[in-house]
Amino acid sequence: MRRDWLTGFAIVASVLQAHASPVSDCRQEEDLKLAINGCSALIAQGPDDAAAYTLRGDAYRAIGDLTRASADYAKAIEIDPRDAEAYYRRGTVYRKQNDAGRAVKDYTKAVELDPKLYGAYFARAEIYRETGDLARALSDNDASIGINPRATWAYLSRGAVYQANGDATRAIVDYTKAIEINPREADAYFARANILRGMGSFEKAVADYTRVIEIRPTDADAYNNRAWAHYSMGDPVRALEDAGKALQIRPYDADALDTRGHVLEMLGRRAEAILDYKKAIRLNPDIESSKEALKRLGANH
Repeated sequence: MRRDWLTGFAIVASVLQAHASPVSDCRQEEDLKLAINGCSALIAQGPDDAAAYTLRGDAYRAIGDLTRASADYAKAIEIDPRDAEAYYRRGTVYRKQNDAGRAVKDYTKAVELDPKLYGAYFARAEIYRETGDLARALSDNDASIGINPRATWAYLSRGAVYQANGDATRAIVDYTKAIEINPREADAYFARANILRGMGSFEKAVADYTRVIEIRPTDADAYNNRAWAHYSMGDPVRALEDAGKALQIRPYDADALDTRGHVLEMLGRRAEAILDYKKAIRLNPDIESSKEALKRLGANH
């Protein structure tokens, strides 16, 4: 009797699971192929299911199939022309395809339909910043932060806008705010360190680069820039150690070779410095600091 009850229960459970699986499969994000199949099943059952098209578009976008992702978002918009999320996500596809014009158009439509969609403001701000329209970038970042004051990426973006405008003070404030929200936001430490190093606050810059390295131990740029900070403080031993670490991570990095060349030159190791400068120029013929160093040392490149 108990076996019959268990068998019956298992059959009912399997039937329920079979009916529920397309929805749960479509909504889960761990197995993208399963998500695509689940969403496709929902679409087959109800061709006017805009959400299923949007979710399948998300899965296609995640696997890099931008053409199918764009088509699914377009279908979702066709079914529901007021679907702000579909416009936002299609805009993200256009941005990945380097189509800034259509991306901005979709982000703009998204915020018209949903003025609280802070991600769309941020995404549009990034395009404006990358294309040099800093006033609009600043306005969109302000809007994004106004809606979500804990959006670390919006503070990072606005900080970069301030930095591009030459306003180091406000940039530092925004990078610091991002760090307060997320103490493991390595990009904020790195950006703040670069400003501090440019201002001559080398010890503070070293502290921030060190924090980046603690969070991202294989960040060659952090090691390289910390090497320059040590160099500027007159500490060639630590600078050489950091430049060497950067080159362990990226052996063919022209900037790191240039850095090590300068450190070796400071240490009086002229021949080794010349070799690094020449290697840097071979990797990057436009690296002016290495060219100037070779002239200074009376060597040809």
